[in-house]
Amino acid sequence: MQSILSRLKAHDKLIYFLLKLVFVYISWKLFYGFIGTQYTPFEDRFWPWLGYQWENLNQLVRVIDIAGGTFLLEVFGYDVLNWFDLFYSVNGGDTIRVGNYCLGFQLWYYFAMLSVIAPVQLKMKFFGAIGGFFIIRLLNILRLFALGLVSVYFPEYAHIGHDYVFNLLVLGILMWVYIYLNNNYASNV
Repeated sequence: MQSILSRLKAHDKLIYFLLKLVFVYISWKLFYGFIGTQYTPFEDRFWPWLGYQWENLNQLVRVIDIAGGTFLLEVFGYDVLNWFDLFYSVNGGDTIRVGNYCLGFQLWYYFAMLSVIAPVQLKMKFFGAIGGFFIIRLLNILRLFALGLVSVYFPEYAHIGHDYVFNLLVLGILMWVYIYLNNNYASNV
């Protein structure tokens, strides 16, 4: 028994960090359970008024992301159709729908909370929490731009690009930012 406790004690920082990660994961699931998914009617949500505000925030971010992505496509000479700031199509090709999950709020929450629990200087915790949102916005605009190009030139690969390639790129960049912050702005505590 003593050897197990001494082994756990030797890894207490790692165990504590992993417990914080579990808390972050559960806290997002609880939050999302209270506000409901995009397909849950407002009257069926735990707090309908909060769910309504959440959907308004999602729509605002969706408008910004689609506007940014379609602007870049138009700068490069592509014709873009935008329906209700929810769908867009490039040169009359396949329609791309931007749902709530595509906006990256869950990813931002995880990144922000990972920055908060990371052993970095306080100012870098704020950068991770706030700056991470803007980094994800920029990456998402570039992602929507690239998905538009894929829908024109390689429509048969749009699903692979959306589900795998672009997600891995975004996660890789965020991982690099996190590692950079940890390596260059570690706290003295």
